[in-house]
Formats: sequence, structure tokens, C-alpha cells
Amino acid sequence: MGDAPACSVACLDTRIGIRPIRYRTTLRGTKQMWYLFPGFLKGNDIIPRSNSVESSMQKSPYVFDVDVDGFEERVLQASEGQPILVDFWAEWCSPCLALTPALERTVGAYGGQILLAKVEVDDNMKLAGHYRLRGFPTVILFHKHEELGRFSGARASHWIEEWIDQHWR
Repeated sequence: MGDAPACSVACLDTRIGIRPIRYRTTLRGTKQMWYLFPGFLKGNDIIPRSNSVESSMQKSPYVFDVDVDGFEERVLQASEGQPILVDFWAEWCSPCLALTPALERTVGAYGGQILLAKVEVDDNMKLAGHYRLRGFPTVILFHKHEELGRFSGARASHWIEEWIDQHWR
């Protein structure tokens, strides 16, 4: 067992004692799975799993990352033409990571009528303060430079669609 190679595919994980210990979302929105390899590395070294399913997924064309410098142009000015959902999230926030797939599914279902901007709050605290965010995740819907509504916490896709229809249409 000590000579077993480090496995980067899920098929052998349980057989050779590898277990996932955490998911990490990068600034580009892709997820990386980190694994603990007990027994055949010195100590309990943490190794990124580079070819995981999560990191190989393509990002939706309706989802983009934005920071404090680009917020005015990419969100507020762009909201003149179409509604933009802004997801204020953090890497360490489990509900934030749970909400991301539901938001991406919902935005994809609208086929480009609504865009999703993702703001990582640890790097953009000025924006979080400006919009007086009290918890994460917080999602705000902007259209024509105005905030139409907001919600906090993880929600299902169908709930988000109903919420959008209620506040936008």
C-alpha cells in the first residue's frame, strides 16, 4: 500500500485510502478538489486533483467574474440593456458554493436574457460594504442601474426562477 501511486481519478479513491477533504473554487469559478493521501506521502500531504470533473467543466458564457474596478461598467452600465444577477460569495462559505450551480442553471435556462456576475467578497470588501451586505451568499438583481431585489442564502433553481420573475417581469 505504501508504494501505490497517487491516483487522480475517482475509481481508486476508496481502495487505496484517498479521501476528498475539500473543494476550492478558484477566482475563475472553477472548482478544484483537494485530496488527502494518507500512508504514501510523508505526513498527510494535501495534493490538488488536477483532472477532476469540476475543473474540466466549461464556464457558461452568461457568467463572469467582476471586481470593484469593473463593477460600474460590467454590471451597472451593462444592466441598462439586460438584467444582471450579482452573486456576492466567498471561498470559505459553504452555502455560497452550494448556491453557485443553482444560479448557473437558472441563468442558463434564461438563455442569455439574464447574466450572472460573481463578486468574491474577500477581495472586494468595498462593494460588500457599499451594498450593506450582512451575510453571504447575497444575490442582488440589477436592471437599468437599479437594484430590483435581493436574497441571501442557498436556494434551489426553481425558487430563484420564481424570484427573478417576481422582481423583473
